[in-house]
Amino acid sequence: VAKAKSDLAWAKAHLDLLRAGTRPEQIARGQAELALAQADLQRCEAMSRKYLLRAPHDGIVTVRYVNVGEVVSPGQVLLRVDNTQAMEVRAQVQESQLLGIGRGSEALVLVDAYPDNALKAVVRQILPRIDPEQGTVTVLLEFTSKPRVTLMDGMAADIAIFAREKEETGSSDSP
Repeated sequence: VAKAKSDLAWAKAHLDLLRAGTRPEQIARGQAELALAQADLQRCEAMSRKYLLRAPHDGIVTVRYVNVGEVVSPGQVLLRVDNTQAMEVRAQVQESQLLGIGRGSEALVLVDAYPDNALKAVVRQILPRIDPEQGTVTVLLEFTSKPRVTLMDGMAADIAIFAREKEETGSSDSP
């Protein structure tokens, strides 16, 4: 892309020189060179967009699964990008303990590396699949505020999710 931009700048400058006092056929040739340089730049920019990888979020590349020059297939995982802005906690909750837990349930996360800093979180989602071997469900938690400690992917933590009490459905009209 940089070379194509350089060629385009040269073609424009060359055309300006030709317009300053040259024959019509030289001007036509300069215009043709300019059009070719513009087309080449557009082609290079289109190719650059086609092969540019964009992450769905800001983050840091923590694992590279392929090297430059390797042939890859559609859908193949190339990199792992850890999100540094919106951390989430994946908790494995026993199926028998799901009663009263739902989206918005409050939780406390105690990361082993920071035992004196309990972090407040809420349930964002309960994934709709039970691990048949463990009898657990994955519950996704998000922090209610940005943690003041450095968290990293894979850190061990203890989690307490507070079950909501079942709302009473009886009538409040009493004699």
